[in-house]
Amino acid sequence: MGVKRSIIEEGKRLIEQHGFYKVTMDQLAKNVKIRKKTIYENFSSKKELISAVIDSIIHEDMKKLKEKINREQNAVEKLRALFALYNIRILKKEYLNDIKVISVALIKIKSVKDLLMYNN
Repeated sequence: MGVKRSIIEEGKRLIEQHGFYKVTMDQLAKNVKIRKKTIYENFSSKKELISAVIDSIIHEDMKKLKEKINREQNAVEKLRALFALYNIRILKKEYLNDIKVISVALIKIKSVKDLLMYNN
C-alpha cells in the first residue's frame, strides 16, 4: 500500500472513531509513522484529505452495494439490499453528521441509476 493510500485508510479509521473535527494531522502522522509534512505533500489541506476519505468511503460503499444488488434476483430484493446497506452505513457512522456540516452537497444524485453509476 502506498503512502497516500495509507494516509487515507488511517484517516478513515480515525474519523470513524473520533469524527472529522477531533482528528488532527499530528495524530494521523503519528499513527501512519510519517512526518506531518508527508501528509501535506500528498494533500494540500485537511479539507482535501477529508474529501479523499469521503470519496474512498463512497467508492467502497458503492462497490458493496453493486455486488449485493447484483446477487439479488428481483427488484424488491434489490431495493431491500439498497436500504439495508444505507441503514447500516447511517447507524455505524457517527461522523455522517460532520459530512453535512462540511459539505451539504457532496454528491448530487438525481436517480437510483446515478447512484449506481457513481464511481463506475
